[in-house]
Amino acid sequence: FGQGVLAYFAVVIVYLGGFQAAKTIHNELLAVKIRGSVCRFFDITPIGRLLNSFSGDMDVVDEELPATMDSFMTFIFMVLA
Repeated sequence: FGQGVLAYFAVVIVYLGGFQAAKTIHNELLAVKIRGSVCRFFDITPIGRLLNSFSGDMDVVDEELPATMDSFMTFIFMVLA
């Protein structure tokens, strides 16, 4: 019973942590991209390059970070159990 409860909390923590990390990283990326000269940046940067920049970074957050956190949380809860 205890292992099931810990597994549930591990999934919830990974989900919430991944969501918060994705939101934070997206906002920081957007701030960095827009912080400079806004008009000049959008005049000289093709939309495809902008989307590729965001999609590559967000792919890491959406795919690799949750898997890493899941492994980490599984290890932590196995140690605690």
